[in-house]
Amino acid sequence: MKKTSLEQFSSYGYNTLLFIAFTLFTCSFGFGQVPSGYTATIDQDPINAGNETSVGFTFAGAEIGSTY
Repeated sequence: MKKTSLEQFSSYGYNTLLFIAFTLFTCSFGFGQVPSGYTATIDQDPINAGNETSVGFTFAGAEIGSTY
């Protein structure tokens, strides 16, 4: 089997290889999973032209300090 060195990759190929490796790493360790176990509810009903700039919403079941 012929060995391939990193010098033989073009910059496009090398960057693609790094992207694939990073994607597989993050997915396999759960870093790429979406949050679950929370709900977001809109507080106004209906949303119309009179209140569209001040619509409120409520999170339930969210962890403090999390980003969604």
